[in-house]
Amino acid sequence: MSKQTINILLVEDDQEHVRLVQRAFRAYLGRFCLTEAASLEDARVSLSETCPDLVITDMRLPDGRGIELLAPEEGSRRFPMVVMTGFGDEQLAVEAMKAGALDYVVKSHETLVDMPHIADRALKQWRYLIERKGAKEKLLKYEQRLQSLMCQLTRVEAKERKHIAGVLHDDIIQNLVFMKMKFDDLRAFSSSHEHSETLGKIEDLADDLITKMRTLTFDLSSPVLYDLGLGPAVKEWLSRQIEQKHGISVDFEDDGRVGLLSEDLRVLLYRGVRELLTNVVKHAQTKSVKVSIRRNRDKIIVAVEDDGLGFTVPKDGFKYDMSGGFGLFTISEGLEQCNGSLQVESEPGHGTRITLTAPLQE
Repeated sequence: MSKQTINILLVEDDQEHVRLVQRAFRAYLGRFCLTEAASLEDARVSLSETCPDLVITDMRLPDGRGIELLAPEEGSRRFPMVVMTGFGDEQLAVEAMKAGALDYVVKSHETLVDMPHIADRALKQWRYLIERKGAKEKLLKYEQRLQSLMCQLTRVEAKERKHIAGVLHDDIIQNLVFMKMKFDDLRAFSSSHEHSETLGKIEDLADDLITKMRTLTFDLSSPVLYDLGLGPAVKEWLSRQIEQKHGISVDFEDDGRVGLLSEDLRVLLYRGVRELLTNVVKHAQTKSVKVSIRRNRDKIIVAVEDDGLGFTVPKDGFKYDMSGGFGLFTISEGLEQCNGSLQVESEPGHGTRITLTAPLQE
């Protein structure tokens, strides 16, 4: 305990009990400063002048009940409280603890003379609660800051992807196309069969590079997403990557009622769908998948469903993907930042349905 004087407000109308408590605290040589009040009214006057370190109050007072001092309307100043009663009533004890009291004691000669120790115990508990609350607040601020940083990083990454994709499309791919045309011209004017064959192979290499560059451009940042919106971009990617590349049948539904989304939300949902479908390809062992985009009042709902292996959904949520991937944790955090949510329904052997929900901004 600190050597600083501890100010205690004792609210008790029984003067004999007051004297017993006074005598008990007096034995501690000024460590405690005791102020007495015989009613709720007197206690409220005292509390309006100063906030004590601890309130010890009788449950039943002439003008009310001691725990009324803890009511929200009594003010914003908070203090620890020990409640005393002349009856060992369990229901009263529960009521006192629910109201915010730290301790509940049945009045007797022994408990009244032991009140300094009871006060010490209550103050230690109060300090622990204050420190715990402070730690929780710091943790919450850290989590909020981390979420904000993650969203900023995702936003910056999306912009960089878009920039690099633009450079690939407008510069490198165009130069490759121009180079291929020049090789084609050279081959047309070449009189040597050997040179013509070599130029043909170079053209084939250029064609292959152009195809790969275009695929890379779409993988980095879909131009369809920015030009036409989420639905067409998802449909295009489903056809190109899921059906053509992996041979998985896709049932795609778009009710066409979503409208124009903000760029950040478009990118988040598009990358989320891609991540979910990549997981289907890697883990689900299924030949079909269903993707739907629809509007429900003021929300957009995107669902990805398969009839594959399924899995046990972790009770404590999804963890950060240390490999740097855009995993379920990142999707969930991003949706929370825009007041959305991610819902996972899955059981081993019964497939998986994952729903992304976000508010629409009119």
